[in-house]
Amino acid sequence: MSKDNPHISIHYADHETGWAEDLGNGTYRIANIPLEPGLNIDDVVTLEPGDPACCTRPTILKVLSRGYRHKLAISYKPSSKKNYVALSAVVKRVGGKCEGLVVGTAGVAVKDIDALVKQLEALPFKTSVLPGDQTDVDA
Repeated sequence: MSKDNPHISIHYADHETGWAEDLGNGTYRIANIPLEPGLNIDDVVTLEPGDPACCTRPTILKVLSRGYRHKLAISYKPSSKKNYVALSAVVKRVGGKCEGLVVGTAGVAVKDIDALVKQLEALPFKTSVLPGDQTDVDA
């Protein structure tokens, strides 16, 4: 962690790393949308040291509080960057967060899926919630 980057690199799972913001007092806020089930952006967590024989990145010990109840992936027509910008604006309008995963797919964290779906239906391009990628984490 440095002054230029206030985040630390952590392991969400054996196959996935991400970022967390140090909140002090041994707590951290997840700073991106993990693929790992049961974790979401803005969750406040505690960490434990990583395995020195494998990787020294810390791992999540416990989730203390949830920032968003739902995590899902949304596919959209990636014909232009404007579509991602429009999708991201819709997510922000309903109080959520959006992160590009790969071209044509975005990770989304929201508190109210119904509000998101209504906004998605109003977009001038097709979007769809990818089946099986929705994770309802405990509030």
